[in-house]
Amino acid sequence: MDELPTNTPPGAIAVRCVGVQKSFAAGETTVSVLRGTDFTARAGEMTFLVGPSGCGKTTLISIIGA
Repeated sequence: MDELPTNTPPGAIAVRCVGVQKSFAAGETTVSVLRGTDFTARAGEMTFLVGPSGCGKTTLISIIGA
């Protein structure tokens, strides 16, 4: 995999999310997918999001990439 050039020094915060919330309507009900989620990734780190199916991992990545 080719690395993209960056001006972010190794160890500096590259991504920070604080208090992320996401919900959606399911009929008459509102389903909370993320509730006050915090996430920090530093430049040069290898970071993994782990958890059970349906816990919001892909939702968080989608929000970060939006």
